Amino acid sequence: MMFSLLEMPVRSRRDVIWAQQRLRRLAGLLCFDGHEQALIAACAFAVANHALEVLGRAKLCAQVADGVLHVFAQANEEVSDKSDALAREPLLRMSKELPGKQKNSTEDVGWIASQLPLLEKLDVFEEMRRQNQDVLALLCARQHTPIELDTSKNARSNPTAA
Repeated sequence: MMFSLLEMPVRSRRDVIWAQQRLRRLAGLLCFDGHEQALIAACAFAVANHALEVLGRAKLCAQVADGVLHVFAQANEEVSDKSDALAREPLLRMSKELPGKQKNSTEDVGWIASQLPLLEKLDVFEEMRRQNQDVLALLCARQHTPIELDTSKNARSNPTAA
């Protein structure tokens, strides 16, 4: 069963940032961990921005079907009427399996998501702060990942062989 969580217009760069912020919040409501929230927010930005570049105007959608979150863009009616070629351009799409632990029903999350624009306004600084935290967390996690270095003679002649 498919359930729509979010539909929002994408008409400008501001809407692209707002899409990123709203999908980050939605991912939190769906119990994704911090890294997954960052991934979903970044994908939402990419999907919305690509649609804006290709179509000029679009609608960003987030749906849940069979335990999978789908984020995609669709051409607005006025865009597809103007140019069928643009409407047929392949757009980016993200699909991510929902985490096993869900505190709220999908219907409740959909209702909460519909109330987000009424409760909060776009806060570009806050979204940039969150992105900075995401980057720092990923860099710290990467530093703790074991790195294998090849000390053979071949590795010294090929600097990219680490």
